[in-house]
Amino acid sequence: MFWTRLLREQFPQTSLEKVCSVTKDPKEAFLVEAGARDLNSVKWIRLEQGNTWPSNREGHLCARLGNFIVITGGFTDDDDVYVYDLSASNTSKTFARIRPTVEAHQVQESPDPTSSPQAAVSHLASPQPLFVYGASFTALDSNRAVRFGGFCSGGYSSEIGQVVLFTLNGTSASWRVISCKLQSGGDPMSQDGSLRLSRAYHTATLLFDRYLLILGGMQRSESTWEPVILDTLTWTWLDQDIPPSAATAMHPSNRHGHSVIVDPVRNRLMLFGGGDGSDLLRSGRDNTEVWECSLPSQHNDLGVFVSTMWNCLQEDQIATILGYANGGNGEMMTGHDDNNSHLLTAVEALCLGRCHSAFRVSRDKVVIAFGSGRPSTNGILGYDLAKNVFWRPKILGKLPLPRFTFASVFLEEYGYIFFHGGFSSQHGSSIADGCFLDLAGSFNRACLIMRKNSSAMPNPTPTNATALQELEFLYSDSRIGARSRSLLQYLQALAQGGQQ
Repeated sequence: MFWTRLLREQFPQTSLEKVCSVTKDPKEAFLVEAGARDLNSVKWIRLEQGNTWPSNREGHLCARLGNFIVITGGFTDDDDVYVYDLSASNTSKTFARIRPTVEAHQVQESPDPTSSPQAAVSHLASPQPLFVYGASFTALDSNRAVRFGGFCSGGYSSEIGQVVLFTLNGTSASWRVISCKLQSGGDPMSQDGSLRLSRAYHTATLLFDRYLLILGGMQRSESTWEPVILDTLTWTWLDQDIPPSAATAMHPSNRHGHSVIVDPVRNRLMLFGGGDGSDLLRSGRDNTEVWECSLPSQHNDLGVFVSTMWNCLQEDQIATILGYANGGNGEMMTGHDDNNSHLLTAVEALCLGRCHSAFRVSRDKVVIAFGSGRPSTNGILGYDLAKNVFWRPKILGKLPLPRFTFASVFLEEYGYIFFHGGFSSQHGSSIADGCFLDLAGSFNRACLIMRKNSSAMPNPTPTNATALQELEFLYSDSRIGARSRSLLQYLQALAQGGQQ
């Protein structure tokens, strides 16, 4: 009764039934909630790969639908969907591999371009979902998710604006390509509409349980910022009545690989980092910016707000970091009190680079993990939403491989963030491993929902050839004179981190 009462007093917004149904122990539930709230220490847990574990891939999709983790797509030749049941009934602790069906939908078309509308005929069509990587995959409810965009050809080319609905029903699943329409009429897949909508490595955030807000992304020649909004109830791309003042309003620059979270306590969107360019490894630069945008009270004003109401909370610190040689051992610092404590170290800045992940894990805390392509990091960074400052949690456990463009999902009532795969630039390949980040890191609890990998096998360390490739890139940068020492320490720190 003591722990139940304490849980109710300290976390009144927490669903006790939901949390305690998972932990079966009010004490553990309290410690998990307190760990996510305080974010003083987090712990890495490596996971065992079973026979049906998703293969190595990058740019793939992950979402939580009800009590299931769903992984699919990415740069791979595997079209299947991998579903992990989080409930106790999954005694084998393995993924189920599912081959989804493709649903047909009604299409109206004229048999001849010159015929009248009355001559239109109706038939069932089953367009196939295209192979994509770098798409978004956003849960709509406990059994549906919407996939948008992505590249469908190698070399970061052939971006698309295809919308596909995924439905999970127990051990079966289906895809349905959605024919969306424009609010003002016309064809969204016309040349103008396609150029405006199509993108990859963007963010897609569900607002008001209905509107999919898509921000930024990469296109074949450059990154974009242009916001677009999809009504998932009517499958309509909304018109945005943008005032002339929007032309001069401050907003984030063109970017991809950034992250966006909703902060309901302060009624705003938060955007972190990202990069620009048209290639994850060969063009553009990353940034460490943090932006906020107040959300309107009514969805009718959503388009105006996301175009005009942005405020930069943290300016890009890369220029400042260039003048510092912050070393380290590849792990985040536990905190310090010197005059530069508000500044990110060189290693920490990588966490805000392209294709990281960010999750709001409690009322006032955000966890930012992995990220950046040149080089990738295995670092963790926190952000305090109440104070608008970065936070340095203590890192426990064996560090996973550095990576970016991976798949991840937050398992709220379990107190874990799940990560799978991605690309590690230090090793020059995609990877397949999985890990949990335990938000109650100081509480030595057993991992019960997946099998822990207790193998003592060390991470492979970057080869000399890989290190030379990194140095070649770094020295090609015109600013290397100001940051050579710091960037060399990047490589040293990450190599050391791989051996821990």
